[in-house]
Amino acid sequence: MIPKIFVVTSVHNSLSHTKKFLESFSHQTYKSYQIILVDDGSTDNTALFIKKTYPKVKILSGNGSLWWTGGINLAISESMKSTKAGDFILTINNDCVVDSTYLEKIASTSSAHQRSIGGSLGIEQATKRVHTGYLHVDWRKGIWLNQVKDVNVIKSCDHLSTKGTLFPIEVFQKIGLLDEVRLPHYGSDFEFTNRARLNGFILLLGPDCVVYCDHERTGLTRQSRSVGYLEVFKLIWSIKSTINVRDQYYLVRLMCPKELRPLNYFRLFIKGIYLLSLPIRRLFSRKKS
Repeated sequence: MIPKIFVVTSVHNSLSHTKKFLESFSHQTYKSYQIILVDDGSTDNTALFIKKTYPKVKILSGNGSLWWTGGINLAISESMKSTKAGDFILTINNDCVVDSTYLEKIASTSSAHQRSIGGSLGIEQATKRVHTGYLHVDWRKGIWLNQVKDVNVIKSCDHLSTKGTLFPIEVFQKIGLLDEVRLPHYGSDFEFTNRARLNGFILLLGPDCVVYCDHERTGLTRQSRSVGYLEVFKLIWSIKSTINVRDQYYLVRLMCPKELRPLNYFRLFIKGIYLLSLPIRRLFSRKKS
């Protein structure tokens, strides 16, 4: 029997992206799949559009406070009610699109290796640049490396983004769900895949498994700041920020080897001081000019 793939995603508004996402999945050569989408309090008629245009998509409702991790966990939990031995769950963002053979390729990659979790290459839609590969963390140097080179063969890796990642259901049966309490929006994918690896699952990145992403849409980043105090505060504390201190603290606590945690807590403190200094440095640079 062909394994069934449960495609899970969580959305909050951004209907234009959801339309493209669902359209790309409507032409898959792999037919044994079910999309489960969490509409977390959208106000742009997302649910109405999906019910009318894609009636086979299963919609779950949130109140707008689930964030990404809570939404994905809700969809995974709903999927697990219908899964059978050998089935898979694919996590993916709604700002991604895929080609018609995507599910076939990622299922083939994962099925060929026992106890494996299959990741995808993320390619920026606008530039066609590979921007998401696999993550390697050097805790001694405090460096997070997004590996996008030499990904033309299947790679075994330490951490994966869940932006197009295929999990055998045994993963959730053994280690539970993503950590929505401590990592509600960013970082839960890295912690979860790291936890899975430590529990004996193999993380693989398949070169033929590609998702095309709207990377510019994602959250608050250092590249998008205007370095005023409000912007710095958002970078440090906002759940929407990819570098907020709370998430980084928990990533160190949950993933870093115990003997290296003090060093990485100190690095995190220095990073916070640096960000807080940005508005002052900008003010002095204006006076000099």
